[in-house]
Amino acid sequence: MRKKPFGRVWLRPAGRQRPVPLPGWLPALAGVLLALGLFLCLDSALREPVEGLAVYRFTNTVQGIVDQAVSQALDGLDGGALVSLERDGQNTVTALHADTLRINAVRSAVLEEILRKVEALDSTELGIPLGDLTGLTVLMSRGPSIPVRVVGGCGVSAQAVSQFSGAGINQTLHRLVLEVSVEATLLLPGGQRAVSFTVSAPLAETVVVGQVPSLVTGLTPGP
Repeated sequence: MRKKPFGRVWLRPAGRQRPVPLPGWLPALAGVLLALGLFLCLDSALREPVEGLAVYRFTNTVQGIVDQAVSQALDGLDGGALVSLERDGQNTVTALHADTLRINAVRSAVLEEILRKVEALDSTELGIPLGDLTGLTVLMSRGPSIPVRVVGGCGVSAQAVSQFSGAGINQTLHRLVLEVSVEATLLLPGGQRAVSFTVSAPLAETVVVGQVPSLVTGLTPGP
């Protein structure tokens, strides 16, 4: 009988081991984490443009409300009912006088209408269509809307200001403008955004021939 060579180790082939099965919840957990990561990336990328579009849409909507409210409040009034001219013996305009009571009545009516309509706004007027986020003209105003709402009420204040600008040779245009300041909080998906802005609407315009009158009563000078 032959002896086995000294120093040689004889090994028996090991049997194939079965892979250890993964827990059933691990693939589901990986899918959830992947979906969450994609959502966070998408939210980070879209948050700024969504907020910008929401503020732009809200500002334009309020501007339209202000214009309509001023038009309703001025219905039946002309410019002379709010601002009158004082002339000297040479028919030169020496002063502008504002009817403070009528201006305050117009301002109150405008503020009441603005508050009523702004508080009634919903996602139908303020919602942002997904197509607007693409920047493509053919997709504008298309697709489902991202909801946007006004929460916590809306703060509105207004004042009438006087503005002068050149209107031609030896002519000056006087404008009586209602400046409306708005403060509100917009509710967006994932958070809130505080907005504050001022919109203007003309109440009356008067062309003054000659020098600008040195006296303007009952009005706040504008920029």
